[in-house]
Amino acid sequence: MSTRLPIAPHRKPLRIVLAILAGLLLCVFLYTSLFAPPAQGYAYLLWLLGALSCLIIIILDLFVAARKQLITKVQQEKAIDGLSYAMSFGWMGSWKVNLLTNEITLSKEFMTLLGEDPVETTMPFSTYMDKYIVPESHEQIRESMGMAMQNRDNPEHEASFDHPVRKRNGNIAHIFVRARIMSKNEAFGIARDITDLKNAETALALKEKRFRLLAEYSDDIISEHKPNSEFVYISPSVKKILGYSPEEIEGRTVLEFLHPADIHKFAPSSQYLDVLETRDNLIVRYRMRTKQGGYTWLESIVKPIKTEGRITGVISTSRDITERKIYEDEVKQNKELLRTVIDSTPDWIFIKDNDFRFRLVNQGFANAMNRQPEEFIGKTDLEIGFPIEAVMGDKEKGTPGFHEDDAQVLETGKSKMVIEESYILSGRRVTMSVVKVPVLDSDKKRVTGILGYAHDISDLIEARNIAEQANLAKSSFMANMSHELRTPMNGIIGFTDLLLTTQLQSSQYEYLLNVKNSAYGLLEIINDILEFSRIESGKLQIDHVQFPLDVLVQESVDILTVKAHEKNLEVICHIDPDLPSQFMGDPTRIRQVLVNLLGNAIKFTPAGEIFISLIIGRGIHVEAGKKIMDILLSVQDTGIGISEAHLSRIFESFTQADVATTRNYGGTGLGLTISKSLATMMGGDITVASEPGRGSTFSLVLPLEVVDEMPNSHGTEKPPLRKVLVIDDNSTNRWLMQEILRHYSISCETASGAKEALAILDRMQQNQEPLDLIITDHHMPEMNGIQLVQEMRRKLGTISQPTILMLSSIEKNEHLEEANALGIDRFLTKPVKMHELYELLCSIFNTGYERKVSQAKVESTLKKGNGASIMVVEDEPVNMMLITEILAKMGFQVMQAKNGKEAILMLENAKPALIFMDVNMPEMDGYATTRRIRATPGPNQGVPIIALTADAMDGDKENCLRNGMDDYLSKPFRLEDLMELLKSRELLS
Repeated sequence: MSTRLPIAPHRKPLRIVLAILAGLLLCVFLYTSLFAPPAQGYAYLLWLLGALSCLIIIILDLFVAARKQLITKVQQEKAIDGLSYAMSFGWMGSWKVNLLTNEITLSKEFMTLLGEDPVETTMPFSTYMDKYIVPESHEQIRESMGMAMQNRDNPEHEASFDHPVRKRNGNIAHIFVRARIMSKNEAFGIARDITDLKNAETALALKEKRFRLLAEYSDDIISEHKPNSEFVYISPSVKKILGYSPEEIEGRTVLEFLHPADIHKFAPSSQYLDVLETRDNLIVRYRMRTKQGGYTWLESIVKPIKTEGRITGVISTSRDITERKIYEDEVKQNKELLRTVIDSTPDWIFIKDNDFRFRLVNQGFANAMNRQPEEFIGKTDLEIGFPIEAVMGDKEKGTPGFHEDDAQVLETGKSKMVIEESYILSGRRVTMSVVKVPVLDSDKKRVTGILGYAHDISDLIEARNIAEQANLAKSSFMANMSHELRTPMNGIIGFTDLLLTTQLQSSQYEYLLNVKNSAYGLLEIINDILEFSRIESGKLQIDHVQFPLDVLVQESVDILTVKAHEKNLEVICHIDPDLPSQFMGDPTRIRQVLVNLLGNAIKFTPAGEIFISLIIGRGIHVEAGKKIMDILLSVQDTGIGISEAHLSRIFESFTQADVATTRNYGGTGLGLTISKSLATMMGGDITVASEPGRGSTFSLVLPLEVVDEMPNSHGTEKPPLRKVLVIDDNSTNRWLMQEILRHYSISCETASGAKEALAILDRMQQNQEPLDLIITDHHMPEMNGIQLVQEMRRKLGTISQPTILMLSSIEKNEHLEEANALGIDRFLTKPVKMHELYELLCSIFNTGYERKVSQAKVESTLKKGNGASIMVVEDEPVNMMLITEILAKMGFQVMQAKNGKEAILMLENAKPALIFMDVNMPEMDGYATTRRIRATPGPNQGVPIIALTADAMDGDKENCLRNGMDDYLSKPFRLEDLMELLKSRELLS
């Protein structure tokens, strides 16, 4: 007979905890609903929903545990049924014992039983005992061997027993041994693996024990009935559930205790007996009267007892489900409430199965499709009416469809969000934002479907399109503004440069330089505004090229050093000597940020110094398979500083510290905004620390990919210097020189002025200390460098004179003759660069060292061309006059055309070596003209065409090249850029 297995008791504490939690949540719900109901909303129902969730978990856990135990039961019964088969065909092996040598020989089959290789093996019996027999069986084996020795003369002596053995892999197996004396000196036996039999016996014993305890201690009612529903046996648990003793129930029928509304489920009895003829079991829910007169809900699993194919009785396992029934009724109510909630939202909510068929949709989704929710069930998107392109996607357009997104969620088990999903529905374009999440089974291991939530964002998309159109109009305005501003600027800067190449009085030359500087200042403002516009619109691209960071910083500092020295500012640049030589990044943008920070430092520092530092922030580490180093580039000044109140908005657009700052120092207030944005786009950041009246420190932290870890500053030769004396009134300069010399292991002493330097010199003379080199600044308060060198030469007299280097800014030529007379060996321009100092010292003190001297570029103001013919196509008279004058002064023959049509006509009878082409012109613009020239066969079809235009927005150069032009020169252009372009075309020497 089959009976219901008990539920796993080790999970009972979890169920009790969940039941207590459910009770607490239900109490909170009842208290809230009865005594403190909210004024509006149904949030208090969450307490009820929580209680119901706990009860559902308990019921599901009970069901899963019962199901697993039933499976275990079936497996055990199968093991018992197969035991006879295992007894007949189990593995067997033989062995024999030499009673004289006390050795045992194991057959290959026996070795297989022990988990060893199938090879016949002979070993001492003691070895066999230690290796394979568990200690608990040693005594039994010794007794058997003793009996064999006593009966060695009796060939009829036999023995049989079973015992555990230890297999090669450490597992324990059971074998049955039958032994017999074969001769006076030999015993023989067979062994059979009975591990499965032993396990089966253990399981059977456990099974019998469980079944014995089941009826006595089960919370469920276990009963046996005759076909007419009369109780033959009922377990003692009926007392706990219904209040009756087993004696009060046995001999009576189920019908006597049923609720009147449930009698039809059992009467007549043939009704359920007919069902059991074709089924293994029947589940029935009904109410039974208790001894106290009430009714309790029971759920019974009824199984038939068959004899010779005929039902002779039934076994029933019944459980009290009164609380579950109440819970199910509440769940049903909550389900209806949840349905009301999801149907009240206009957004689409749906559930699909693994075949992409709808299992549930809300009313909002149904209304959008002009259907009822039940019409969706079991249908696919195509069957509902979605367009095939939306469902299956369009590979040519690269757009995935519903099915591809659904399949991805089912396959990966991960949520997917589609920001914009657009298609035509009911004659209008609909754009939805969709989230799809996997629906998991109760074990949360298998995906059984997809839950989707879709929000209509059609109105948002329309608003975004309007905003994009406005942004496009803004970009167009910026491009036009750029063109209109650059066109007159080209005339101003170009004619100023042209005038500066002529013979001028000194005052005229100064006036024109002021005009040129003012024009470039205005151009810088225009460029800042355009750069800010590109960043704001997201059109600025960051490059990723290899470059030397230390060289970039030094060159950037050199650009602005002259401006700093004009204000008598000290510029000190310190670069970490261990900095790698090559990085990957955007050198143009890094230079732009540094030049802006350094330019601001010079602008806002009336006196003092500016200290630029490049050091390693975070050492080399690996990110995404690349070697990354964080570098720290800081610019520190002793300027006017920034108050704490203004620090928070210093990086805002068009903002400076205050109105007075703008009035006194000028500028657009965009430089720091642009620098901050560029730093962020490169993955870094800019921070500032400042104190009014004491100066500011701007720091750029930037992660860069390292290409070559070897520093640039490591020289192969060490200058043979014993000691160096550095004289400078600036403490930062003294520290920098000490750091450089320490890096090359050169001993160094410092002096802050002439008095201290002369004292050190006296001490060295008295102590006869070596001194190979003196490095002195020129500008010092007590006496300048020239005067100090004179005094030192006088003190040293005729003894060995050290080499003297003088630090100077940009006016070294003024003192060159005087310095030579004093024996000053070299001038070193501030800020001092490590590699320059190293090369200079090596060239002076190392015999045979060849110093790498960079040749300065010396160019004449206007180079002479080869006299070739150049066509200029330009509609603006001032610009035409400017370019014509410049080219004519270079010796070129200039042909002028006011627009594209005029240029086409002139080219019929002319063959210029080059064409400068404006873009925006009446009648025929530069693009159309270039395309016409390229499409016309003849000698001018391949003539080089250079765009000369005020269009300087992103994409303008690419657009020119795409239309057939060979190069691009933006207005206003510099003479240097024009000459470089002509030189590249071999028209200028």
